[in-house]
Amino acid sequence: DYALVNETEDASKAAKDAKDGVMFTAELTQGLDSGFNKTVFQYGTEGYSKAFAFYGDGSWYGAEARDGASGYRFINWG
Repeated sequence: DYALVNETEDASKAAKDAKDGVMFTAELTQGLDSGFNKTVFQYGTEGYSKAFAFYGDGSWYGAEARDGASGYRFINWG
């Protein structure tokens, strides 16, 4: 995902100062006789890094995150 900040006159100062961010997702799935196992790695910058901290799924962007923020997470289930 790539987030482009959409500046408007009515936006808060934090939103006006927001930086563009990216989110990268890599996924590995293995089928097993009893089901499956899936491992996911995600890396995000700017507002996407804030979404990770609150279990975000990438559908929202924390525009008030600090400039230069980055985060990652590993998810494994199955």
